[in-house]
Amino acid sequence: MINKDKLLEIIKNKKIINITIAALIAIGIIISLVILHKTENNLIRLEIFRFCFIMLLISAFGICCILLWQKAKLENIYLFTAITLGITYMFSITPLSVGDEAHHYQSAYIVSGYMLFKEDPYSAEASHFDYNELAGHYNVPGAYIRFFDEGIVSSDAESEKIDLVMPETYTLDYPLFYLPQAMGITIARLLGLGFFGIFYLGRLFNLLFYVFCVSFSIKRLAAFRLPVFLTGLLPMSLHQAASMSNDTFIFGVSILFIAYAISCIYEKETFLRSDYIVLLTAGVLLSPAKVVYFPIVFLVFLAAWKWKDTIGYKAWILAASITAASTLVILIFMGSNAAAMAGEQDLNWEGGRNYTLSFILENPVETIKIFLRSLYHMREWYFYSLFGQFLSGLTLILPRWYIRVIVAILVAGIVYGKKEDWQPSWLHRGTYFTICAAVVVLNLTAMFLGWTSDWHPVVLGIQGRYFIPVLPLALLMLKNKFTQIDKLFYHNTVIIVYLIMQCAVIMYILDFTIGAYV
Repeated sequence: MINKDKLLEIIKNKKIINITIAALIAIGIIISLVILHKTENNLIRLEIFRFCFIMLLISAFGICCILLWQKAKLENIYLFTAITLGITYMFSITPLSVGDEAHHYQSAYIVSGYMLFKEDPYSAEASHFDYNELAGHYNVPGAYIRFFDEGIVSSDAESEKIDLVMPETYTLDYPLFYLPQAMGITIARLLGLGFFGIFYLGRLFNLLFYVFCVSFSIKRLAAFRLPVFLTGLLPMSLHQAASMSNDTFIFGVSILFIAYAISCIYEKETFLRSDYIVLLTAGVLLSPAKVVYFPIVFLVFLAAWKWKDTIGYKAWILAASITAASTLVILIFMGSNAAAMAGEQDLNWEGGRNYTLSFILENPVETIKIFLRSLYHMREWYFYSLFGQFLSGLTLILPRWYIRVIVAILVAGIVYGKKEDWQPSWLHRGTYFTICAAVVVLNLTAMFLGWTSDWHPVVLGIQGRYFIPVLPLALLMLKNKFTQIDKLFYHNTVIIVYLIMQCAVIMYILDFTIGAYV
């Protein structure tokens, strides 16, 4: 008979609990996958696939609760939770269903060709681009069934070669966009994996890049950790991170830059060389990725205001150097695109011509009216698509109450903290608002010039996810000392309820997709 004290000692042993749970999860999933492989009835296979997800989500939720009970570091909780949930998104969202994912996959594959020192990086095996049973921008059950049949290992049959010709509207001006995905694809190609192996390993590396960026961001902060944690787990954030999308690169780097900037502005008393290196690197990587997010870089001047107390005028030189370096790489990578946009416009996707820079210069008042009209008429679309109501190429639509609950929890995360914690001044709030507004206006301008035919009264093509990079700044403006709750129970409850909603979202995705087969 086990002694009571010995039993309590076993329960408190973190390693024993975690190893036991991990082993049970692995055994359950392996048994389910074996049954799935042996069964020929597709409906049964889909239900077993769904059951595997249920078990994984229940186990992940249980482990997360244990980590909270054991008072694990928030960045470690995020690391485990984001990877687990991200993997469920990775397999539940079928290949090519995320917006423009076929293009992103092809671009990453070409970058992989350069990494493998291929004589012709644009040459590929036809089997690696076999899109049978897949659908662009749609989550389809046939993709699950094909995955059950093929697995991730390549067949022994020889595959013919094809040429990957990039459409004229897409270029590899900034290949770093696709470096994480390309690394996964490269490893898969070296291992001789098939289409699904290549595709999912590319998705996995993209997810890991994003998760590590956000995890380091949480680790760097002290008083604003929970909102960053929740932002990093938004349905739309994980949906994009677990795909081939280059949004993942932008989301991860921008959140990392903002976290380090906030830490320098409020939490670090002295200038650290490591902070400068991270801010410089993140700024240089982010700015040419999408120039519309360049205003985020100006946060370094608020950091310089803090640095001047220890290093004097050098603080302004350091801030200026980060801004100058970011500007320089924009000119290097984006100069040709800007010149093309200023020139004569080709016919667009509607067969018309987009608005031009000359229109903006000649009709500034009308341009402002179009922008304001867009913000007014599209406000609900921007809001709900920001938090993830429209997934899988905007064709998988979650119930609105899901998003309302998720937003409520996100706002509740801002409330957690101590009243004596730092608070942004009104000058800082104004700066954050200006940066957010600038990003919104630049996004509108980019889609006004690059996507909207000159007869439309509103700007087309804007999606709420374009504003995720500045969401932490928007949340930071709401931080105040009057509504702070410093209770661990409150902190843990916010996370647990948020995870319950994430599990609900994933199950909705599975039910939606499998239901299409029935």
